[in-house]
Amino acid sequence: MNYVTIADNSRVAGDAAAAVGVEGAQHLLILANTLISGNPVAFEAGDNAQSPELDFHNVLIDDNVSTVISGTITANGAPLRGAAAYVDAAAGDYHLSAAGDYHLSAASDAIDAGNNLPPLVDLDGAFRPQGMASDIGAYEFTPVGLSDQTISFDPLPDKLVSDPPFTISATASSGLPVSFVSLTPAVCTVNGNTVTLLTTGTCTIQAAQPGNEIFNPAPPVAQSFAVTSPQKSGQSITFAKPADKRLGDPPFALSASASSGLPVSFTSNTPAVCTINGNTVTLLTTGSCSITATQDGNEIFNPASPVTQSFTISSQGGGGGDEPKVYLPLVAR
Repeated sequence: MNYVTIADNSRVAGDAAAAVGVEGAQHLLILANTLISGNPVAFEAGDNAQSPELDFHNVLIDDNVSTVISGTITANGAPLRGAAAYVDAAAGDYHLSAAGDYHLSAASDAIDAGNNLPPLVDLDGAFRPQGMASDIGAYEFTPVGLSDQTISFDPLPDKLVSDPPFTISATASSGLPVSFVSLTPAVCTVNGNTVTLLTTGTCTIQAAQPGNEIFNPAPPVAQSFAVTSPQKSGQSITFAKPADKRLGDPPFALSASASSGLPVSFTSNTPAVCTINGNTVTLLTTGSCSITATQDGNEIFNPASPVTQSFTISSQGGGGGDEPKVYLPLVAR
């Protein structure tokens, strides 16, 4: 369970004892970036033959929850306590009142308390993090009145491992300075805007701009290039453009091949729009999904030049209402 808000949860009218109840066989529940509020008990164990187990990773339980655990439960880690401070939580019984507004207000202790795990997009499609770290719960807090910005970072050419350090540049539409970090520090490092090559492989550099009191953080942009040696053989990647998708389409597999016969890896350049686990793509929101295929080489082959393909994720459209939908992150009541 990741980036989930469980608020004022009642399974039937008048039954609002525990936000999460665990019954039956042994269970392992892993919670990350999860926000729980509005129930007297957060977790309740029934008459289980074996004790259920909870793993806490950046979990915030609102101060209005008086008991964290009821019954016999094995807990790994400890949840945070503090104020959820929603914009407007629903009043009264869920079954008798309209749903509330479970976006975070500026006073929420969930802000910047997450661990930056993907998916780095919230229930509204907003990019995470907006601050120093991702927020706990389904919604990322976005200060009102800030302007969006984007980064322009051109592709980088392949290099020889013997090439000297070189400088890179990128610009933000806001005019604010852009910073760089190496996502492959075993292959290349970055100091300021200077890249130093360490060994053969695929070097990936990410450009970021964290925003300020006027601008939201810019979605980061990554560029990859091959670091090669003249003593090794070359190879190339064949990676066809994926078909355009609709938001709500199920995860799907990518396919690419290297002329060397070595396996190809995939990376999402737009983790707020789409994520990749192995060769499986998961769609998070509408927009352009950019994916780079790489092959790092071995003792015989140089790394291949990375190949990037993009496709469009469109909204679901106005069908008969039976289209699949994406519900992560989510608010549960």
